Amino acid sequence: MKAELAPWPDWNQRTDGTGDGRPSENAANDCGPEAAAECIKYITGVELQADYIKDAMYGEDYVGYSDVPHLCAFLNGRCAIPTESMAGDASTLLRPVVQKALGQGWPVIVLFFWDLSALSGGHFCPVVACDDQTMTRSNPWTGARERWSWLHFEMWQREGTAIVCRRQRSLLSGGAIVAAGAVEQGGVRVH
Repeated sequence: MKAELAPWPDWNQRTDGTGDGRPSENAANDCGPEAAAECIKYITGVELQADYIKDAMYGEDYVGYSDVPHLCAFLNGRCAIPTESMAGDASTLLRPVVQKALGQGWPVIVLFFWDLSALSGGHFCPVVACDDQTMTRSNPWTGARERWSWLHFEMWQREGTAIVCRRQRSLLSGGAIVAAGAVEQGGVRVH
């Protein structure tokens, strides 16, 4: 099975703008809001800045990490994007969850370890493509894609913590085309 959510916005949390024109007070910690912003843009076509999402969740002066309950509440309540949150332990495998969600055209935000050697820190990234051997994440720290083996993915994903955005891309944002042997419906290429 091969699926890719396209076109996907690969944004950098450290260079994202703000609504007030001032530098973001939380840019170094805005991976969760940036991951949510990328999912919102992909699904709805609406572009929101990570700083706006963080301010709506915690207030303008908040500096710190975001968490799954706040991200889900924002996506559900403010964006009409139903979510399903997952939390497991060190033995929880997310590959089947990711493959199923991407096959449905649903974005998945996964929490990864920041430091694998210490099993510490956290970093939210949307997973935007997969096949039988690999997965691809959009890394909001760099604004670039990273393709990993499933083994590497399972080592770095943090204890089965993920958010499945259970809504497909709007036809107004994508449409349906057939090209190069792949069927694309609502921005999901299934080969």
